[in-house]
Amino acid sequence: MKFRSRVSRPVLLILGLLLALKVAVVAAYAAGLRINATASMPEGVYWLRKYSAGSIGRGTVVTVCPSPAVIALAAPGRYLGPGPCPGNVEPLLKHVAAVAGDRVDVSERAVRVNGQALPNSGRLARDC
Repeated sequence: MKFRSRVSRPVLLILGLLLALKVAVVAAYAAGLRINATASMPEGVYWLRKYSAGSIGRGTVVTVCPSPAVIALAAPGRYLGPGPCPGNVEPLLKHVAAVAGDRVDVSERAVRVNGQALPNSGRLARDC
């Protein structure tokens, strides 16, 4: 007695589409596309590209791997997803606020760059 299994065309079509979607996602990630769904930056799709050190200025959006101290602080709240950074966490998207030669002062009330307070940079009374 022979048992023969046959997969229907709709099932094959769905499997093919899922495979194509997976390939597209991997290719987009390799090309530098990132989706931000966190509140730390505007939600949306970001395209990463390499910068030379001298071309990064105030306002440039960069990705940075969090320090071990930040990871230790963020781990209990599960604020960081899995990713390629040390500690197996995702990189953070941040705006550059200061560059070489700027004076940065940090206090409870605000972070100041060259005497100018950065908006919403004061210490929060509680975690959001």
